[in-house]
Amino acid sequence: MNLGFFVDFTDLTKKAQTDSEKKTQERLNIYRKQVLQGLKEFDENVRGRKTIEERCIAIYTLLEKIDVPQRLETMRSDYDDAGEIEKGREQEQVWNALIQLFDEIVEMAGTEKISLHDFAAMLEAGLDTLKFAHVPPSMDHVIVGSLERTRIGDKNCAFLLGVNEGIWPMKPATDSVINEQERELLTLQGMQLADTSKRKLLDDWFYMYLALTSATDYLWISYPLSNEEGKTLLPSTLIRRVGELFPACAEHILIQDADEQLNTERFITTPTKTRAALTVQLARQSRGYPIEPVWWHVLNWYISNHAKYGSSYTVLQSLYYRNEPENLSKETIEKLYPKQINTSVSRLESYYRCSYQHFAKYSLGLSERRMYKLDAPDIGQLFHEALKMITEWVQQEGRDFSDLSKKGCGGVTHKKAISQLAPVLQHQILHSSNRYQYIQKKLQDVIARAAFVLSEQARKSHFSPVGLELGFGSNQPLKPVQLRLANGFELVLRGRIDRVDKALHQDQLLLRIIDYKSSDRGLNLLEVYYGLALQMLTYLDVVLSNSLEWLGAQASPAGVLYFHVHNPMINHNNKLHDDDIEQLIFKDYKMKGMLLDDVPVARMMDTSLDSGRSDILPVAISNKEKFYKNSKVADEETFHVLQQHIHELMMQAGIDITEGKVNLNPFQHKQNIACTFCPFLSVCQFDPQLESNNYHRFMEMKDEDILQKLKKEGGEA
Repeated sequence: MNLGFFVDFTDLTKKAQTDSEKKTQERLNIYRKQVLQGLKEFDENVRGRKTIEERCIAIYTLLEKIDVPQRLETMRSDYDDAGEIEKGREQEQVWNALIQLFDEIVEMAGTEKISLHDFAAMLEAGLDTLKFAHVPPSMDHVIVGSLERTRIGDKNCAFLLGVNEGIWPMKPATDSVINEQERELLTLQGMQLADTSKRKLLDDWFYMYLALTSATDYLWISYPLSNEEGKTLLPSTLIRRVGELFPACAEHILIQDADEQLNTERFITTPTKTRAALTVQLARQSRGYPIEPVWWHVLNWYISNHAKYGSSYTVLQSLYYRNEPENLSKETIEKLYPKQINTSVSRLESYYRCSYQHFAKYSLGLSERRMYKLDAPDIGQLFHEALKMITEWVQQEGRDFSDLSKKGCGGVTHKKAISQLAPVLQHQILHSSNRYQYIQKKLQDVIARAAFVLSEQARKSHFSPVGLELGFGSNQPLKPVQLRLANGFELVLRGRIDRVDKALHQDQLLLRIIDYKSSDRGLNLLEVYYGLALQMLTYLDVVLSNSLEWLGAQASPAGVLYFHVHNPMINHNNKLHDDDIEQLIFKDYKMKGMLLDDVPVARMMDTSLDSGRSDILPVAISNKEKFYKNSKVADEETFHVLQQHIHELMMQAGIDITEGKVNLNPFQHKQNIACTFCPFLSVCQFDPQLESNNYHRFMEMKDEDILQKLKKEGGEA
């Protein structure tokens, strides 16, 4: 124990002291000397000991010397005499808990030598873990406990809370290394392990039986309808069983409707509890439901008896909170946006996902804190760069993708891509541990497999790459997309295209876009219509508009395709040969997107395609040399209509952004919402329960209806 914190008060100040201050100083010095004298022997004793056991004995000796057990017993008697039985029981537990702590420390590491500082920290951590509990001995009291620990019967009332599926009974955990059969087998051999899931389930039902039979007068069973995130929770099967046994209880009572079925006065109790009930009732009234007149008297009481801007005022004002962002002023717009805005297509897609998300990320410049971890965007970037480097190496060697073998793809992936990219990815995270080195090996296998599939596709195609990581914008190979807006601003779009392929068909230059994706996706026309998928069609528009200057001929669209870079998992009921497995894996890499509605052009992309379904493209051809209905094809006019539509979307987004419009309108389509992975949710605080916060819900439409609508809108324009 360090006694250096005691201060000598004889020299506190040099200025004159009053008589009262001198007496206080003298009294403090007397106390200081008494403490020093009383702890001197203990201080020398505890410092001279080295092991944990010796130091615990030193502390125990001190506590015995100053009569701590007797003093605690005296305090307990005093509390009992004063009628404070609960506090008396607390004093009784202190000494026993402390001695138990000493016993556990000595038993675990009594002979270990330890510094005084570490011993004090260990002892402090042990004291922090001590918990005290007791059964109230008074006649009228409430006992709160968990199902498996509370064993009290013969009570007047029992309230069973949270009786939901998976909780009553508790769903057994399934993360054990040893399964149920192995556990039972070991038990039969004399090795007693933890209880099996079956045993735990039986125990839970027994505990529920005790809980249901513990009350003599009243039994209330309650369960929440949803969790704190708003997800639906199901009632336990116990609820249904009780309803079958007691038909009079089969009709459930909802808390929000409780005042219609129970006495309202039962919810008017303490100010804090009543405030919560009042908030619920006022919220119901704001939605058009009737409430009892007594709640208006309760509201008047809070207004009269609680100060303005206090906690009650804040809680009640929350009922009228409107989470609405304000548009930017003209002065802010002038400082924030230049007349010529250089932007990307993904930024405009972000605007249509949610206007506020775009505002937070691009206007305010907010971003998440960088974490030292490997995320999906990092893996996607690795895939892009690796395939780019492999393709560039193939071209530099004067070869073609179709010349690569499976073994050659593995070698070039390691030598030309992974070995160069791994050290620069997330500060060498792939070299940081054995786990990440294993992940690196798996990623290398994925890229090698993808490269081999690309070589297989190249052997079956007359299209060849003409641009890799092809940039457009200022100081780039291709010119930017320039859109003049009606309000005097100009959008200048920049970007980078993963891959552009070309082919000649009847002296006509055809171009197609291929985008490498680490996620499985296709060209969703509904997302195109609402502005969430502008990228691929914009890229196609860029290469077509630049083709004359870039390639010396005006090109026509051949299609846009997504290539999914992944590691396929093949499921099959029967045993397969290696060749069959390779064929199934190849089919799993089928590209998605949209192609030109021209059968000969499709056959140029897949020379193995006769009649039937293609293993490379999202098309199927009938014996009549026509595409099946489910083929993802469109004629040249449709491509033109789609490009015109995305131009209008980009211009509208540019006008809204440059006019300072900030809307809280995240999109919602079925179960997909913009807020799911949005890092700015804590900033916008979007809450669909507020009347002013609404999703931008997409109307479900078929592809044919979307194209027909776009053509009609284009004709009217």
